[in-house]
Amino acid sequence: MQPSKRIKTLITLCLTGILIYFSFSNFIYPTYIKRAQQELNIDLNESQTFNIIKKKDQGLIHSIRLHFTGNLSKNIRFLLLDSDSTPVHSIQLKGGEIDYYYQNDWHTNAAFITLEGDINQKGKLNLEYEFFD
Repeated sequence: MQPSKRIKTLITLCLTGILIYFSFSNFIYPTYIKRAQQELNIDLNESQTFNIIKKKDQGLIHSIRLHFTGNLSKNIRFLLLDSDSTPVHSIQLKGGEIDYYYQNDWHTNAAFITLEGDINQKGKLNLEYEFFD
């Protein structure tokens, strides 16, 4: 005896609902809704090091994203270091309007960003950063 069309439709709807719930709770919500974006305004008048860390409610980190925006009067360089102070990446930004993204694998709970280069810059620089768990 074959199941009726009504039962097949009901089973399909139930499986679709389960799939949507699983996708939402394991991918969409943690990635797009429960964003752990943090922000830092950077003073360009002195060389300095920033320590950025994940939020307390985050689990094991697998990726980092940095987004620099603003305006610079001169070129500037940042050095990205992991939590063991090991250099990972050098970021060089040219003077002018800044809209720069950096994203990569990351497996520590923190990072250091060292501002290097000419001090006494004119302009403002903002850093939005996220650790992804």
